[in-house]
Amino acid sequence: MLLFLYGVLCDEYKVEYQQGHICAVKGSTVVIPCSFHYPGNQIVDRVMWGHERHNIYDGPFIYESISNNTLPRFHYNGDKKHNCSLEISHVEPNDTGKYTFRFITDSAVGKWTGVEGSTLKVGDLNISMTKPNGNRTMNEGESVNLTCINSCDDLSSAFTWFKSGEPFSEGPVLYLSNMSSTNSGNYTCSLKSHTGTTSGVINIDVECKYWTQHHHFTEREFNWYDLIKTFRKFHSNEQNNQFLCQLTTPVFFQMVRRTRQCLSDHRLRKTPAATSP
Repeated sequence: MLLFLYGVLCDEYKVEYQQGHICAVKGSTVVIPCSFHYPGNQIVDRVMWGHERHNIYDGPFIYESISNNTLPRFHYNGDKKHNCSLEISHVEPNDTGKYTFRFITDSAVGKWTGVEGSTLKVGDLNISMTKPNGNRTMNEGESVNLTCINSCDDLSSAFTWFKSGEPFSEGPVLYLSNMSSTNSGNYTCSLKSHTGTTSGVINIDVECKYWTQHHHFTEREFNWYDLIKTFRKFHSNEQNNQFLCQLTTPVFFQMVRRTRQCLSDHRLRKTPAATSP
Protein backbone atom coordinates (compact mmCIF):
# COMPACT_ATOMS: atom_id res chain seq x y z
CA MET A 1 0.00 0.00 0.00
CA LEU A 2 2.79 2.43 0.93
CA LEU A 3 4.71 1.64 -2.25
CA PHE A 4 1.58 2.24 -4.30
CA LEU A 5 0.98 5.59 -2.58
CA TYR A 6 4.60 6.64 -3.14
CA GLY A 7 4.29 5.79 -6.84
CA VAL A 8 1.17 7.90 -7.16
CA LEU A 9 2.84 10.86 -5.40
CA CYS A 10 5.92 10.60 -7.63
CA ASP A 11 3.71 10.88 -10.68
CA GLU A 12 1.95 13.96 -9.30
CA TYR A 13 4.75 15.74 -7.40
CA LYS A 14 8.03 16.31 -9.19
CA VAL A 15 11.00 18.67 -9.36
CA GLU A 16 13.15 18.72 -12.49
CA TYR A 17 16.64 20.21 -12.71
CA GLN A 18 17.62 21.00 -16.27
CA GLN A 19 21.33 20.96 -15.34
CA GLY A 20 22.58 18.47 -12.77
CA HIS A 21 26.04 20.05 -12.70
CA ILE A 22 26.86 23.72 -13.24
CA CYS A 23 30.18 25.56 -13.16
CA ALA A 24 30.34 29.31 -12.60
CA VAL A 25 33.33 31.63 -12.40
CA LYS A 26 33.90 33.43 -9.13
CA GLY A 27 32.25 36.85 -9.25
CA SER A 28 29.81 35.96 -12.02
CA THR A 29 26.05 35.43 -11.97
CA VAL A 30 24.60 31.97 -12.48
CA VAL A 31 21.06 30.64 -12.84
CA ILE A 32 20.08 27.15 -11.68
CA PRO A 33 17.17 26.26 -14.02
CA CYS A 34 14.37 24.30 -12.40
CA SER A 35 10.71 23.36 -12.90
CA PHE A 36 8.20 21.65 -10.61
CA HIS A 37 4.85 19.89 -10.89
CA TYR A 38 1.96 19.07 -8.53
CA PRO A 39 -1.74 18.13 -8.75
CA GLY A 40 -3.71 20.75 -10.65
CA ASN A 41 -6.32 21.16 -7.91
CA GLN A 42 -3.74 22.42 -5.37
CA ILE A 43 -2.22 25.85 -4.71
CA VAL A 44 1.42 26.35 -3.82
CA ASP A 45 1.86 28.21 -0.53
CA ARG A 46 5.63 28.16 0.01
CA VAL A 47 8.76 27.65 -2.09
CA MET A 48 12.28 27.14 -0.73
CA TRP A 49 15.82 26.52 -1.90
CA GLY A 50 18.25 24.66 0.32
CA HIS A 51 21.97 23.95 0.29
CA GLU A 52 23.60 20.65 1.22
CA ARG A 53 25.18 22.28 4.27
CA HIS A 54 21.75 22.20 5.93
CA ASN A 55 18.79 19.84 6.22
CA ILE A 56 17.04 19.85 2.84
CA TYR A 57 13.63 19.31 4.44
CA ASP A 58 13.70 21.54 7.50
CA GLY A 59 16.35 24.15 6.62
CA PRO A 60 17.55 26.69 7.31
CA PHE A 61 17.09 27.61 3.66
CA ILE A 62 19.08 30.02 1.52
CA TYR A 63 15.76 31.20 0.07
CA GLU A 64 12.28 30.92 1.54
CA SER A 65 9.28 32.77 0.15
CA ILE A 66 7.82 33.58 3.59
CA SER A 67 11.13 34.83 5.02
CA ASN A 68 12.77 38.24 4.82
CA ASN A 69 16.21 36.91 5.76
CA THR A 70 17.29 35.85 2.28
CA LEU A 71 20.67 37.23 1.24
CA PRO A 72 20.40 39.68 -1.70
CA ARG A 73 22.76 37.50 -3.74
CA PHE A 74 20.13 34.75 -3.90
CA HIS A 75 17.20 35.74 -6.08
CA TYR A 76 14.22 33.53 -6.86
CA ASN A 77 13.53 33.88 -10.58
CA GLY A 78 10.61 31.47 -10.48
CA ASP A 79 7.01 31.63 -9.34
CA LYS A 80 4.47 29.50 -7.50
CA LYS A 81 3.25 27.85 -10.67
CA HIS A 82 5.93 25.72 -12.34
CA ASN A 83 9.16 27.74 -12.61
CA CYS A 84 11.55 27.33 -9.69
CA SER A 85 14.79 28.80 -11.12
CA LEU A 86 17.28 30.31 -8.68
CA GLU A 87 19.76 33.07 -9.52
CA ILE A 88 23.00 33.54 -7.59
CA SER A 89 24.95 36.75 -8.18
CA HIS A 90 28.55 37.58 -7.24
CA VAL A 91 29.30 33.87 -6.94
CA GLU A 92 31.71 32.99 -4.12
CA PRO A 93 33.79 29.83 -3.54
CA ASN A 94 31.63 29.08 -0.51
CA ASP A 95 28.62 28.70 -2.84
CA THR A 96 29.98 25.37 -4.07
CA GLY A 97 27.70 22.40 -3.39
CA LYS A 98 24.32 20.82 -4.13
CA TYR A 99 21.14 22.91 -4.19
CA THR A 100 17.67 21.46 -3.79
CA PHE A 101 14.20 22.92 -4.29
CA ARG A 102 11.27 22.27 -1.93
CA PHE A 103 7.65 23.38 -2.18
CA ILE A 104 4.53 23.08 0.00
CA THR A 105 0.95 23.26 -1.27
CA ASP A 106 -2.35 23.78 0.53
CA SER A 107 -2.83 20.00 0.71
CA ALA A 108 -2.03 17.98 3.82
CA VAL A 109 0.25 15.74 1.72
CA GLY A 110 1.50 18.50 -0.56
CA LYS A 111 5.14 18.67 0.55
CA TRP A 112 7.89 17.78 -1.87
CA THR A 113 11.67 18.15 -2.20
CA GLY A 114 13.63 17.42 -5.35
CA VAL A 115 16.39 15.45 -3.65
CA GLU A 116 18.43 14.97 -6.84
CA GLY A 117 19.39 18.63 -6.76
CA SER A 118 21.75 20.62 -8.93
CA THR A 119 25.43 20.81 -7.99
CA LEU A 120 27.34 24.07 -8.41
CA LYS A 121 31.10 24.22 -8.88
CA VAL A 122 32.87 27.58 -8.56
CA GLY A 123 35.83 28.14 -10.87
CA ASP A 124 38.14 31.06 -11.51
CA LEU A 125 40.12 32.87 -14.20
CA ASN A 126 43.87 32.48 -14.53
CA ILE A 127 46.45 34.06 -16.81
CA SER A 128 49.16 32.01 -18.47
CA MET A 129 52.18 33.96 -19.73
CA THR A 130 54.45 32.73 -22.50
CA LYS A 131 57.75 34.48 -23.21
CA PRO A 132 59.83 33.28 -26.16
CA ASN A 133 63.03 34.01 -24.26
CA GLY A 134 62.09 32.23 -21.04
CA ASN A 135 61.73 33.85 -17.64
CA ARG A 136 64.38 36.51 -17.86
CA THR A 137 63.64 40.23 -17.59
CA MET A 138 61.54 41.65 -20.42
CA ASN A 139 63.29 44.25 -22.53
CA GLU A 140 62.21 46.67 -25.19
CA GLY A 141 61.56 44.99 -28.52
CA GLU A 142 60.63 41.62 -27.04
CA SER A 143 57.22 39.92 -27.15
CA VAL A 144 54.95 38.12 -24.73
CA ASN A 145 51.63 36.23 -24.99
CA LEU A 146 49.03 36.30 -22.21
CA THR A 147 46.24 33.68 -22.25
CA CYS A 148 43.10 33.97 -20.13
CA ILE A 149 42.01 30.54 -18.89
CA ASN A 150 38.53 29.74 -17.56
CA SER A 151 38.80 26.81 -15.14
CA CYS A 152 35.19 25.92 -15.93
CA ASP A 153 36.50 24.85 -19.35
CA ASP A 154 33.93 26.91 -21.20
CA LEU A 155 35.55 27.18 -24.62
CA SER A 156 32.88 29.64 -25.78
CA SER A 157 33.87 32.25 -23.18
CA ALA A 158 34.51 35.78 -24.44
CA PHE A 159 37.17 37.71 -22.53
CA THR A 160 38.03 41.35 -21.93
CA TRP A 161 41.58 42.39 -21.07
CA PHE A 162 42.39 45.26 -18.71
CA LYS A 163 45.60 47.19 -18.37
CA SER A 164 45.97 49.00 -15.03
CA GLY A 165 42.19 48.78 -14.56
CA GLU A 166 41.21 50.14 -17.98
CA PRO A 167 39.72 48.05 -20.85
CA PHE A 168 42.55 47.25 -23.23
CA SER A 169 41.64 44.42 -25.61
CA GLU A 170 39.32 41.45 -26.18
CA GLY A 171 39.83 37.77 -26.91
CA PRO A 172 41.31 34.76 -25.09
CA VAL A 173 44.92 35.65 -25.98
CA LEU A 174 46.63 39.02 -25.67
CA TYR A 175 49.68 39.42 -27.94
CA LEU A 176 52.20 42.07 -26.93
CA SER A 177 54.87 42.29 -29.60
CA ASN A 178 57.87 44.60 -30.01
CA MET A 179 57.22 45.92 -26.51
CA SER A 180 58.19 49.34 -25.26
CA SER A 181 57.85 51.08 -21.92
CA THR A 182 54.22 51.92 -22.78
CA ASN A 183 53.40 48.20 -22.43
CA SER A 184 54.45 48.16 -18.77
CA GLY A 185 51.54 47.79 -16.34
CA ASN A 186 49.24 45.40 -14.48
CA TYR A 187 47.17 43.11 -16.70
CA THR A 188 43.98 41.24 -15.77
CA CYS A 189 41.22 39.52 -17.72
CA SER A 190 37.52 39.03 -17.09
CA LEU A 191 34.52 37.38 -18.72
CA LYS A 192 33.04 39.84 -21.19
CA SER A 193 29.51 38.90 -20.09
CA HIS A 194 30.34 39.24 -16.36
CA THR A 195 32.43 42.30 -15.55
CA GLY A 196 32.55 41.27 -11.88
CA THR A 197 34.84 38.35 -12.71
CA THR A 198 38.54 39.14 -12.43
CA SER A 199 41.68 37.09 -12.79
CA GLY A 200 44.84 37.52 -10.78
CA VAL A 201 47.19 40.34 -11.75
CA ILE A 202 50.13 39.85 -14.09
CA ASN A 203 52.68 42.65 -13.86
CA ILE A 204 54.73 43.45 -16.93
CA ASP A 205 57.69 45.76 -16.46
CA VAL A 206 59.59 46.43 -19.67
CA GLU A 207 63.18 47.31 -18.90
CA CYS A 208 64.48 50.43 -20.59
CA LYS A 209 67.26 49.37 -22.88
CA TYR A 210 68.29 50.72 -26.23
CA TRP A 211 71.09 49.08 -28.12
CA THR A 212 73.39 50.06 -30.96
CA GLN A 213 75.01 47.61 -33.28
CA HIS A 214 77.85 47.07 -30.80
CA HIS A 215 76.72 47.91 -27.28
CA HIS A 216 73.81 47.62 -24.85
CA PHE A 217 73.18 50.63 -22.65
CA THR A 218 71.60 50.02 -19.28
CA GLU A 219 69.35 52.35 -17.30
CA ARG A 220 72.28 53.36 -15.08
CA GLU A 221 74.12 54.75 -18.10
CA PHE A 222 71.20 56.62 -19.55
CA ASN A 223 71.50 60.22 -18.55
CA TRP A 224 72.93 62.86 -20.82
CA TYR A 225 76.39 62.98 -19.29
CA ASP A 226 76.96 59.27 -18.61
CA LEU A 227 75.52 58.22 -21.96
CA ILE A 228 77.86 60.44 -23.94
CA LYS A 229 80.83 59.48 -21.77
CA THR A 230 80.10 55.76 -22.11
CA PHE A 231 79.47 56.06 -25.82
CA ARG A 232 82.71 57.91 -26.49
CA LYS A 233 84.71 55.50 -24.34
CA PHE A 234 83.31 52.46 -26.08
CA HIS A 235 83.86 53.81 -29.57
CA SER A 236 87.31 55.34 -28.95
CA ASN A 237 89.28 52.42 -30.37
CA GLU A 238 90.17 52.21 -34.04
CA GLN A 239 88.03 49.18 -34.92
CA ASN A 240 84.90 51.16 -34.18
CA ASN A 241 85.94 54.34 -35.95
CA GLN A 242 84.06 53.43 -39.10
CA PHE A 243 80.87 52.75 -37.16
CA LEU A 244 81.32 55.96 -35.17
CA CYS A 245 81.58 57.97 -38.36
CA GLN A 246 78.46 56.35 -39.74
CA LEU A 247 76.44 57.26 -36.65
CA THR A 248 75.08 60.71 -37.47
CA THR A 249 74.24 63.25 -34.78
CA PRO A 250 70.43 63.11 -35.44
CA VAL A 251 70.46 59.33 -35.01
CA PHE A 252 72.41 59.57 -31.78
CA PHE A 253 70.09 62.13 -30.23
CA GLN A 254 67.03 60.21 -31.41
CA MET A 255 68.39 57.23 -29.50
CA VAL A 256 68.92 59.37 -26.42
CA ARG A 257 65.46 60.96 -26.59
CA ARG A 258 63.75 57.60 -26.95
CA THR A 259 65.57 56.09 -24.02
CA ARG A 260 65.09 59.11 -21.75
CA GLN A 261 61.36 58.97 -22.50
CA CYS A 262 61.35 55.29 -21.55
CA LEU A 263 63.05 56.07 -18.25
CA SER A 264 60.69 58.96 -17.61
CA ASP A 265 57.69 56.62 -18.08
CA HIS A 266 59.22 54.19 -15.60
CA ARG A 267 59.76 56.86 -12.97
CA LEU A 268 56.18 58.07 -13.29
CA ARG A 269 54.88 54.53 -12.74
CA LYS A 270 57.11 53.96 -9.72
CA THR A 271 56.26 57.30 -8.04
CA PRO A 272 53.22 56.96 -5.70
CA ALA A 273 50.30 59.09 -6.80
CA ALA A 274 49.69 62.19 -4.68
CA THR A 275 46.65 61.93 -2.42
CA SER A 276 44.28 64.74 -1.59
CA PRO A 277 44.50 66.10 1.96
